[in-house]
Amino acid sequence: EAGPVWIGWLYAEIDTNLATLRDLEAAGLISLGVEEVWRDPLAGKEFVADSAPPLTEDQARVWTKIQHAISNDTDSESRLKPASPGVSDPDGERQPGGGFVLEDTSTEPDADSPPAFLLHGVTGSGKTEIYLRAIAATLQSGRQAIALVPEIALTPQTVRRFAARFGQRVTIYHSALTPGERYDVWRRARSGAIDVIVGTRSALFLPLPRLGLIILDEEHDPSFKESQRAPRYHAREAALQLGQLTGSVVILGSATPSMETYHRAQVGQMRLLEMPRRIMGHARAIDEQQRRWHLATSVYRPVEPQLREARYTELPPVHVVDLRQELRAGNRSMFSRALHEAIGQSLAAGQQAILFLNRRGTATFIMCRDCGHVQTCEYCDVPLTYHEGRGGRGAIVCHHCGRRASEPERCPECESRRIRYLGAGTEKVSELVSTLWPQARVVRWDRDVTGHKDSHEAILDQFTRHEADIMVGTQMIAKGLDLPLVTLVGVISADVGLYLPDFRAAERSFQLLTQVAGRAGRSPLGGQVIIQSYRPEHYVIQAARRHDYLDFYRQEISFRRQLGYPPFRRLARLLFSHQSREKVQEEAEALARGLKFTIAERGLTGVDLIGPAPCFFGREQGKYR
Repeated sequence: EAGPVWIGWLYAEIDTNLATLRDLEAAGLISLGVEEVWRDPLAGKEFVADSAPPLTEDQARVWTKIQHAISNDTDSESRLKPASPGVSDPDGERQPGGGFVLEDTSTEPDADSPPAFLLHGVTGSGKTEIYLRAIAATLQSGRQAIALVPEIALTPQTVRRFAARFGQRVTIYHSALTPGERYDVWRRARSGAIDVIVGTRSALFLPLPRLGLIILDEEHDPSFKESQRAPRYHAREAALQLGQLTGSVVILGSATPSMETYHRAQVGQMRLLEMPRRIMGHARAIDEQQRRWHLATSVYRPVEPQLREARYTELPPVHVVDLRQELRAGNRSMFSRALHEAIGQSLAAGQQAILFLNRRGTATFIMCRDCGHVQTCEYCDVPLTYHEGRGGRGAIVCHHCGRRASEPERCPECESRRIRYLGAGTEKVSELVSTLWPQARVVRWDRDVTGHKDSHEAILDQFTRHEADIMVGTQMIAKGLDLPLVTLVGVISADVGLYLPDFRAAERSFQLLTQVAGRAGRSPLGGQVIIQSYRPEHYVIQAARRHDYLDFYRQEISFRRQLGYPPFRRLARLLFSHQSREKVQEEAEALARGLKFTIAERGLTGVDLIGPAPCFFGREQGKYR
């Protein structure tokens, strides 16, 4: 049958060349032409179509408000005013450039402002279905949508659900794509050929001509902030501004919203929508799961006695283990007795477990037992991390600059061979699990094993298909994953990150613990969470134990108010870096003197200057900071 074929295929199938093909074309037997083919990152992937399920009571209440906002969204031009070069802002300072200038939106939005929503729903409450319906309504109105996720790890699962609903109208965009794939997605976006883009923070800048909806899932995640290279921005703030510019509805979704976002909702700067109950699923899907896993009964019940379409459950119970008591009992393993027993039970039942530790590697530092020397990176003031290599030969790695060296045989200071590897990371946890439970199939998910663009999807597929029993990982596994067979989540050390010199340390620790706890109990099998800590009484750990965001928020916002931290004040960080310690100190002190003079001269009583002081990591990649 006649039809077009690629010349490359002909070359592979028969012995021919371009000259011969030209002769055939001249004889009128064939025609040669050029056809552009988009480099599509989703090419060759198949998605099973599905339809929208009935909404629960919580979802229906939330959806009514979002649907009303989308259907009543007005033309973005009514909220913009044209600006010529040099337009003055309200403070009298001149703004360079032209285009459009936003009206002041720092107060409660007026009726003409495109609405911004904070969708605060517990893990498993059905936020994704709200996103899907919002996208469907946006597409029906002839506009386009962007859905941002914080990590590349989340794009495969998100794309599956979106493509199942919208088919080929969906594509992805993130840094792991090839330059050619990113370029073609950009061109397709500019031409209006794409309706839905799922991606990480950089996808926000794709030129969609008819943008009508912006979604940030897990809006609290620090990955949405670009602080390493220009342009430096926070995707959440950029999304809110882009929503103003384009007249787009903005939905910020999270089970653990950032303090700033929740405070905005509390003071009326955006609309707060709550979904406080976890949904198990719909009756037909749950019954099918019960048959598949041979369950006589389910731990779940209908949302309402008369409604069997949707069911909900309580969030999984969280048990906090005091590691001080474990030491007193003679247990020096990284697994408490409770966690050890729970892992064994999970494996015996043919279920899955997640073990979370927000550190990579085998040992987090290397110390000489004779002189006490700790090996640090020669370019960064941080200890080197030991990674066990294949064949038993490992390497020491700097997690800041990426430099690697061979495993040391002697101490570089005293030549002693008495070198000890201390601390633990995900690699060490995986090794110990394999030693204690040799029958267990273990998969690791961290930055060290996800270098390829398809690595995240491959690991997720392996675990979803139950080709692994235990997943060990860092914060990648704490975000938005829906894994029905996971009945156990174990947090190896809840204290990691809790005492960092950062005013957001408590907030981020609570978010990580609550999010990773939310991976358990998403099926009729039920689930449990075991958190290990040396400070189980800490308010962060206690709030996470109860899945109580509001309790954490009330305590943390009180501390922020007393100390003048965001959201009550803004912080600007001025970072100096140079190869010379003296030079960087001199420049920082010179600017500090100038700022102090200006603050005093202008009477800026509301401005405080802190420092200059060395950074927490005083040197990175050979530069003092």
